Amino acid sequence: MVKVAKDAIDFVYKTYLPSRTYRIHSPKTVGGSNWPASALQEIPNYFTTVNIHNYDADISNYTRKVRGWMNGTVRANSQLWVGEWGSYEISYGDLSLALNLIKNLIRGSQPGDNYIDGSHIFCLYDWGKLGQAEGLLGDGGKRRAGSDALRMRIRALQGEKL
Repeated sequence: MVKVAKDAIDFVYKTYLPSRTYRIHSPKTVGGSNWPASALQEIPNYFTTVNIHNYDADISNYTRKVRGWMNGTVRANSQLWVGEWGSYEISYGDLSLALNLIKNLIRGSQPGDNYIDGSHIFCLYDWGKLGQAEGLLGDGGKRRAGSDALRMRIRALQGEKL
């Protein structure tokens, strides 16, 4: 299945977008899973980027574990993305979650085994049942504490004024 998907993506880019560079992300999994280790051993030539989900308050332990699995494979120098992080259980208005988001941005921006090449936070907007799983942005685009924390930290990482 992974080979067929890779071949289809290769065909589209070579045929219709020959000048465009693309990435094929590895099959994703939730934090704590050993699935990335299996994918790196069994099908490493069918993706270019390792991608995991990590909802831990401190994402560095699982990030280091996955980087360790990448070492010694053809993906040793590939990018590592966190396809989902943040929370699907706690409101982004929660101050402790907002502080953990800042800490995880710092952890993921440090060189070495904690480094994250790219990410997608979960979840940007409210989803699910009313009052549950509140995202970074609420009704009408109202920013929650987590949104402001991320915005300030990202600006700091980019060298902008807060």
